[in-house]
Amino acid sequence: MGRLPPLASLKAFEAAARHLSFTRAAEELHVTQAAVSHQVKSLEDFLGQSMFVRLTRALQLTPAGEAYAPVLKDAFEAIELATRRLMEDQDRQGVLNVSVSPTFLSRWLIPRLSDWQEAHPGIELRLASTPKLADFVRDGVDVAIRHGRGVWPGLAAHRLFQAQSVPVASPELLKGPLALKKPEDLARHTLLHDQVEPDNWRIWLTAAGVADVAPERGMRFGTGAEALEAALAGAGIALARRAVIRRDIEAGRLVIPFEVPMPKDFAFYVVFPEGSAKSPKVKAFRDWAMDQAQADREAEEKE
Repeated sequence: MGRLPPLASLKAFEAAARHLSFTRAAEELHVTQAAVSHQVKSLEDFLGQSMFVRLTRALQLTPAGEAYAPVLKDAFEAIELATRRLMEDQDRQGVLNVSVSPTFLSRWLIPRLSDWQEAHPGIELRLASTPKLADFVRDGVDVAIRHGRGVWPGLAAHRLFQAQSVPVASPELLKGPLALKKPEDLARHTLLHDQVEPDNWRIWLTAAGVADVAPERGMRFGTGAEALEAALAGAGIALARRAVIRRDIEAGRLVIPFEVPMPKDFAFYVVFPEGSAKSPKVKAFRDWAMDQAQADREAEEKE
């Protein structure tokens, strides 16, 4: 790294540039006005050019000062933010911030939280539910569960399970004169859509070879979790990841009326920044989630 001006001179100039006053900068920095003036003069000598035009009762930035001041302001704000996050992380070594989709949270993760607490009582989970991809820096996220092909630049990705979607409905829809028996029967029932993946029914109907059911009709919800709640209430048929609704199937709350999976090559992954790979709490969550997914696979193979 090349030679840099003294930090005290940079701070004095940045404060004076914001206030356009040596006096107000001095009050902010808890030093004398003369000290601020001296530090600014020292910076000007270092740079070989003036940063201010010194008027009788005011300061005015020179073109060089106008160019330099916002750069320093952004730099000091970035340092302050990084310092605050580092100190917060030091204070919260036992806190793990996890980002998951609403459906994954409600149907897969929440039913397993008691197991997590028993296995890792010293790590407190902070769960953020959003269908959007987490920004690990801006959102302060440690770990996320993502659905995709497993390739995200700068992130380590560990596969949990295949994201295979199947139609699901309340068991009540398998009864009566309008009972669901074959895919073509969907024409007599309500399709439940979510805005996160709005083309899912079109893809599934094509894979099932069903041409007489309009894929766009039915109810629309903001998330897959909401569509699933409607399916549980008997309002229609939703498409859901088999692994995510496994416990609902086992408990008899939902049924899979037709074994026609959606042809997708996506999977669910535990992801985190590559630099966090050695973090004990991140490793603990990764290993625990992968163990849970493995237990699901073993249970399904026994059926």
